[in-house]
Amino acid sequence: SSILSTVVENSASSSIGSSPPSSVFCFKYEIHTDSEKENVSGAGEEHVENVLKEYLHKGRDVQKRLNETTQLHEQQKRNLRLIVAELQTKLMEVQLERDALQDTRQKESQIQENVKIQLKNTIQELEAANQLQEEMLREADSQTEHLKKKVHSHEEVLLELHGILVDYEDSTGKKLCEHGNISSLQIHNLSTAFADVLQDLDSEVSYLKEKVILVEEELESLKKDSQAQTKFLLQQHQNRIEQLTSEHEQEVAALTDKANRAGSYTNSIQSQMKIIRQQARNQNSVHAHQGSHMESTVSQLHSELQEANGKYEDKVCILKEEPLQDLKRILQELTSSDNAIPSVDICKDDSNGGRKSPLASMRNTVDPSRLHTADLLSQDLTVPFTSLGGISIFSAAPRYTSSPKKVSQEERYRERSPVHLLLTAPPDDPAPGPSASPEHRPSARKVGSPEGAATVPWITSQPMETSENTSRKLQNKMESLQNLVESSQIKNQAMSSMIRSQEMKTEKAKEKEKKLSK
Repeated sequence: SSILSTVVENSASSSIGSSPPSSVFCFKYEIHTDSEKENVSGAGEEHVENVLKEYLHKGRDVQKRLNETTQLHEQQKRNLRLIVAELQTKLMEVQLERDALQDTRQKESQIQENVKIQLKNTIQELEAANQLQEEMLREADSQTEHLKKKVHSHEEVLLELHGILVDYEDSTGKKLCEHGNISSLQIHNLSTAFADVLQDLDSEVSYLKEKVILVEEELESLKKDSQAQTKFLLQQHQNRIEQLTSEHEQEVAALTDKANRAGSYTNSIQSQMKIIRQQARNQNSVHAHQGSHMESTVSQLHSELQEANGKYEDKVCILKEEPLQDLKRILQELTSSDNAIPSVDICKDDSNGGRKSPLASMRNTVDPSRLHTADLLSQDLTVPFTSLGGISIFSAAPRYTSSPKKVSQEERYRERSPVHLLLTAPPDDPAPGPSASPEHRPSARKVGSPEGAATVPWITSQPMETSENTSRKLQNKMESLQNLVESSQIKNQAMSSMIRSQEMKTEKAKEKEKKLSK
């Protein structure tokens, strides 16, 4: 208990002179001791005393440290206060110096402004004086130039006077100056020289006046003589003029009659010339119009001919490529089928006409193994069929012009090729026999143009000795050939429609050009 009381007293004494952190530390220490006192009740007094001693020793150490820190803190505060006081004094001194500097600067700036004003005034005065001096110099320069011009003019006058005197001396041969040349004369000597010249001129003028008086007397006498002569000549001229006027009037009357006749003749000629010119203009305009029309027609025909040639070449190429390839393929198939079936005879020799079958004639005329495109393209793209009266495949094929019409079914059927007729001919009665009877022969069919008189009879077929397979094959081939022909006709129709549309476009373009030319 005594130890606790001493600790409390020490803490109180330390708290009186210490800072707030030391009081806080003591409060915590008391709380800690109170908590330990509660725990000490069962441990023993010795242990408690030892612990209290340790705590007292620690508290004294802590208190010493606190005292030292407080002393240091107070010393630092004192030092800071001294430093602040010194800084304040220095600041006051600096402010005073600054105020003094500002005052001196203001004074210097005022002095400088005054000096600037004075300098500006002096500069203005100097500029004004300079301007005056420049004006005076300009005036002096102008005066000097004027004087120079005057001097130059006087010198020129003097030179002219010297020249006049020299000319006069040369012309008269008199010496105006005995002591020297005229070029060396001075201004005061020129007056005497000119006075001598004027005296000489006066004497010459008086002499010339006397001569003029004598000449005037002679002129008066000559005038009198000339007046008498002029009167005589005038009388002669008047008589001659009267005679010439009478003759001239007679000639003028005759010439007026001739002129009137010539005028009427010229008027008639002019009217005729006008008529002839009008006729010539009309003929020229007609000829020019005809020439332009002929040129336009020629150019139009030339362009149409070029277009037709291009279209014909295109058609020829198409007809060369498509039908010939199809026919070549068909002929090869027919020859292969004929070789496979040698017993088939589509048409035997007729008892009356003695005709051969077209396939046999084709074998005789054209060898399929030797058939080439050059053979097909030769002789205007025709392959003759001897059994059909020399009618070629392409002569019987449909021909399309630049403006084709719609082809009817009869014309299309009429214009098919002989190969198509061979393959599409209806078979006769299947009964065997040497030849077909005339009752079963089909009627003749026209081939070619609508007016054409060439007719191709229907080809009668003999009874088929082959089986149904061969007939089916032939029927299929016929259908394929018919389809190919129809497709070629459709292509030709499409080409003709395209050509027609192009021709319409060209005609429209020509009409537009004609309208624009008008």
